[in-house]
Amino acid sequence: MEYSYILFLLRLLGYIFIETNSKIKLTKIKEVSMNIQIEILKYIQSFRNPILNIIFLLITMSTEIPVILIVVSILYWCVNKRYGQKLMFALATNIAVNTGVKEFVKAPRPIGTPGLKSMRVETATGYSFPSGHTQTGTTFWVSIMSIFKNKYMYIIGTIIFLGIGLSRLYLAVHWPIDVLFGWIFGIVVTILCNIILNKVENIINRIKKKKELEDNLNLNKRINQKISDGSKFAFIEY
Repeated sequence: MEYSYILFLLRLLGYIFIETNSKIKLTKIKEVSMNIQIEILKYIQSFRNPILNIIFLLITMSTEIPVILIVVSILYWCVNKRYGQKLMFALATNIAVNTGVKEFVKAPRPIGTPGLKSMRVETATGYSFPSGHTQTGTTFWVSIMSIFKNKYMYIIGTIIFLGIGLSRLYLAVHWPIDVLFGWIFGIVVTILCNIILNKVENIINRIKKKKELEDNLNLNKRINQKISDGSKFAFIEY
């Protein structure tokens, strides 16, 4: 009985030691990771100058909601409604995913971190992870690339959505990990949206074709029936 009690205490102490050690290691990993990210932001910040400030401000502003809505509206009303629907579906889904992840993780932004000077903070609201601007910009350009399927569009789109992510780091309103996952979520969710939308469109098209075939068959039956009835009537008259 005493042996079992001692064994239980030893196991309990061992569990407490392992848990405590794990938490200490996890805390150290987080500290190291955060320090690395701060140094990355400081390094990027060291390249700041008036010209780059304007360039990166314009890049980050290009992915804000009012600008995106104008472009989507032009695409929908002036170019192709199907393209506009495809882009709107991808954007709406990505915004929902981004908002959900932000609210779940609740990661603070680097704004106010010693040694960092953030810019355009008035648009950097809410939580940090993942970057909303990066995910939205990636969604937009991946959608455009999937719509037009042009090698030059692939090159231009990739350069721009990478530049959008870098602009968030240059302005010091996001951590590098926020931007990285903004790119990842933007690409993956947009591809999934395209797959879902294509499957739904294929199902709708099959239903329409089946309905058209049934309508044509019914029309042919009615025509044949009228021809048959007319023939019988003519035979009787004769």
